[in-house]
Parts: sequence; structure tokens; C-alpha cells
Amino acid sequence: MFNVLLIDDEETVKRSLRKIIESKAPGFAVIGEAEDGAQGLERIGELRPDLVITDIRMPVMDGLELAQALRARGDAIELLIVSGHDQFQYARQALRFGVVDYLLKPLVPADVVAALGRTGDKIRLARQEALDINGWLIAQRSRIGHLAHAVWMLQEERSFGLLAELERDVPSPRGAENRTRPYMTALMMSLHAELARLAEGQWEPVQARAPLPGQADRTDWQGHVRELIDAFRSSRNFGVHHLVMKAVAYIDDRYTEETLSLSEIAEHVGVSPSHFSKCFKAELGVSYTDYLTELRMERAVRLLRDPSAKVYEVAQQVGYGDYSHFTKLFKKKYGFSPGQTRGLAGRSEE
Repeated sequence: MFNVLLIDDEETVKRSLRKIIESKAPGFAVIGEAEDGAQGLERIGELRPDLVITDIRMPVMDGLELAQALRARGDAIELLIVSGHDQFQYARQALRFGVVDYLLKPLVPADVVAALGRTGDKIRLARQEALDINGWLIAQRSRIGHLAHAVWMLQEERSFGLLAELERDVPSPRGAENRTRPYMTALMMSLHAELARLAEGQWEPVQARAPLPGQADRTDWQGHVRELIDAFRSSRNFGVHHLVMKAVAYIDDRYTEETLSLSEIAEHVGVSPSHFSKCFKAELGVSYTDYLTELRMERAVRLLRDPSAKVYEVAQQVGYGDYSHFTKLFKKKYGFSPGQTRGLAGRSEE
């Protein structure tokens, strides 16, 4: 579902757009309205819509100025402008500022629906590219396994155990530095080296917060160990984070398998299905089922762009052996059937 904000100083235009969207574009929902570009800019910050449909000529701030303002502050929001015939060249100019499409007045429902289809296609592709990039990053980080987390926990226990032992051996401050220095130095170097080896690229931020103490600082080695461990703790909940990263990499690699299940993934990452489900939702904000369905649907859209692709073959390629189930899910998500995707793709290239 894509959220839409309408910006126009003419109530009749906004009513017309809302009616068309609500009756003919089930994949879109109007979440707000504004009277001009300035008010629209505020509403965009509040509502964070996926798409803004705006008139080109308005008081206070027009559509072109709005487009410039959004691009200047880096907002990744699609803009679709509405223009009168006499403003056509003005509308074309707005395309230079990232406006995805334009509509001419008086509005024709079929043209509005077609423009929404092209825009929705672009938003979906942008989301997929973001998923692809994120998946690549996750795959790179997935080298750090549960073993690293277990070792870090073991190091914590050993560190504090050694702290307690040394404190018992040195009951008074006198001579403490000389007696503890060899132990402290060995502990610090071992801890830093082991964590750096295990964490590799993720080590630098923690090391910057808790660097290896110099010779003059070594009497404060106990506090340093605690600072080092606290830095790891506060930098991220590594266990849960890694578990989910590993699961996502596994899903991205096997989403084409119809039998892929929550239990299989939970077993792969070494936790119970219920615990995995909770961790996944907490980390990514979506359920495992929703993530898998989103991934499969986005890949299906890409495959269906090939005019020679058969819908039932695409369904199988993205993990759906049941053609009718695939079609039902696809239409529920996008508002049109898999076969209609070719038509939308064709119009977007015209």
C-alpha cells in the first residue's frame, strides 16, 4: 500500500483525485491534504507519504518550488504534478527536479490510474534496490557468527574473574602497579587482539571508545576492562542483531524454495521458532512471513517485466507452486493481476 498526500488550492481537484484513487487505485491510500506548497511541506514532514500529487500553480509556494525544496533537503518522496494545458512547459521544467510524472487538467480517471501505476512501479523498484543493497551488506557482516558472540561472553566472564583474583592478591594500593602490570598488559592485549580478530570491521568504533591504555594509564586497567565491555554492550545487541542478519541472508538465498519455513530458518540460526519470530519482528519491524512475501513479490515483478515470462513459471521461480495462491497474493498486494504487470511496465517505458 502506498500513502498519498494531495496538495492543491482547488477543493474540486482534490475531491476528484481522492475519488479516483479510492475507487480505481486499490494499491494507494490518501492520508492527507494541503492547500499550498508551504503547508504541503509541513504535512510531508508529519505524514511521510510515499507519493505527493501537487498542483503546479498555487499561492505561497507553487509545485515547482515544492519540488526544489524536497530535493534540497534530500527527501526521497515521489512527486506527481497536476498542470493545466497552458502550463505544460512549466510542468516539463519540473521534471528536472525529480518529478516522476504529470497529469493534465481536466483530470481523466484512466490517465490518473496509469500515472499511479507507473509511479507505484518506480517506488517498488526503489524499495527492491534498497533491499538488495541491505542484503549485500548483511551477507558481508554474516561472517561474524554465534561463535564470536559466545567468545565475547566468555571473555567477559574471564575478565571479571581475573579482576577479582588480582584484587585478592593485591589487598593494598602499595606496589599494586608493579604486581598487576604484567597481568593487566597481557589481559588488555589479549582482549583487544581477540575481539579485533573476531569482529574485524566492527571493532574500530568500539576500540575508539575504549582504546588500549598507555603506560601512564595502566593503574586504571580495571576500569578500562569494564569500559571496553560496556562499549560492546552498548554498541548493539549483537546476539539478536547477528541472528536476524544471518536469517535474512538465508532467506534471500532460499526464497525460491517453496518449502522454506520459519522452523527451518530458526534451526539454521540455532534458536526455537518462537524466539526467532520475536527477534525477527523486533529487529526489522516486520514478521518473517511478511518479509518473505514482500521479497517474493518484488522479485516476481522484476521477472514479469520480461514479455516472454509466463506467470505460472514466475510463480514457481519465486517459491509458489500454487499458481492461484501466488496470483491471489500478488493482486492483494499490488491491486492488479500478475499478467497486468506487463501492461504497466510497457506504459512506463512509453
